[in-house]
Amino acid sequence: MPPIGRTRVGMHYGDAIVGNFGGEGRIQYTALGDAMNTAARLEAANKMLETKVLLSREAMERTGLDWYRPMGRITLRGRSTPVEVFEPVPDWDEKDRAAVTAIIAAHEKGDSDSIQALGAVIKRCGEDLGLVNLLKRLKKTKMEKAMHLDKNAPVPSGRILPGFAKAALATFLLFGAGSVALAQNMVVRSTGPSASSYPAGKKMGNDAKITLKAQDKVTILTQSGTRVLSGPGTYSLAQGSSSTSTASTRLSSFINNRGSRRARTGAVRGDSSAAVVTPNNPNLWFLDVTKGGKFCVTNPKGLVVWRPDYTGSATASIVEPTSGNVTEIAWRKGNPLKAWPKDVLPVADGASYRLLGSNVPQSVEVSFVVLEKEPADLDETAAVLIEKGCSGQLDLLVETLNANNEDAADQG
Repeated sequence: MPPIGRTRVGMHYGDAIVGNFGGEGRIQYTALGDAMNTAARLEAANKMLETKVLLSREAMERTGLDWYRPMGRITLRGRSTPVEVFEPVPDWDEKDRAAVTAIIAAHEKGDSDSIQALGAVIKRCGEDLGLVNLLKRLKKTKMEKAMHLDKNAPVPSGRILPGFAKAALATFLLFGAGSVALAQNMVVRSTGPSASSYPAGKKMGNDAKITLKAQDKVTILTQSGTRVLSGPGTYSLAQGSSSTSTASTRLSSFINNRGSRRARTGAVRGDSSAAVVTPNNPNLWFLDVTKGGKFCVTNPKGLVVWRPDYTGSATASIVEPTSGNVTEIAWRKGNPLKAWPKDVLPVADGASYRLLGSNVPQSVEVSFVVLEKEPADLDETAAVLIEKGCSGQLDLLVETLNANNEDAADQG
């Protein structure tokens, strides 16, 4: 029988969501959650550390065994803080395990010269790839400390995180620095008896008049923001066009946000306690993990996933409905943005995926609509969102433009 290769194992302790996931084409029984992500990344870390089995401290302490040796601290993908890892060595002498434990402890307290003793342990125990790797990592840490290197230094002002640079540049080139112009007024939302007369996407000049019946409500995108017209009555689009904040300025601020690391929060009106509400998506082309439906994409290679709750670390499971395959993405604490895993899950026109965020009550299904060309202005942006049925983004566009005058519903 041919050899099956080297098997690696990662172990962690924590809560997980276990059950059947998938769609009509395939149901997959699996486990999801931060604990599963950590265990999977520990398994993958074996290759780098040249070990076979790695446990986190949480898992090691719950085994009740004392045959583990510490293998230092490593930073797993998706985590901002290093994790202590341990390797089981049941055949090792207790004195050797204690020696490695003491060496690691002394090194973490700043005694970088203690790693010399690790070389003696390696000689005594024979060839041990894991220990040799540990020695190299400790020596590297010693060198970095001597050179006063700080690997966790903040990114200097003015630099964009590489993962989102293309997306930010694309939106900046798309809408410019602040000259987003609306050539005409456009209906973006229409309900009531006259909806067929004023369908979404209809364009009208400033001299146009709108006649509405009872129960009619029409939302118009104008050069000064948005107007909500309610029937019955006749309205002139030339009225209410002197807003102090133009649509161009609002949209430029919205689009050129460049994926701010902080999303704005709001407060409940009339509530003296100023309760915090869900922040707004800072970019029209960021995919909201809590919103389903059709989603228009301008840059398939630079798609970014946004989460409203970024107070702590979080994960999301992306399920491919046909195969049932599950891909995990993770956000670090305080970061609302994550690049879409395009190498595993292509962003193609018509592709559908189901998303389940760890802090989201229910899953949502997203269907991508890849635009053939980037909208050139506000007119074209609103029109293409209406044409392609990307209603969630259209709503976000209207809400953002109307943020400063949300209570100014035009009653005539």
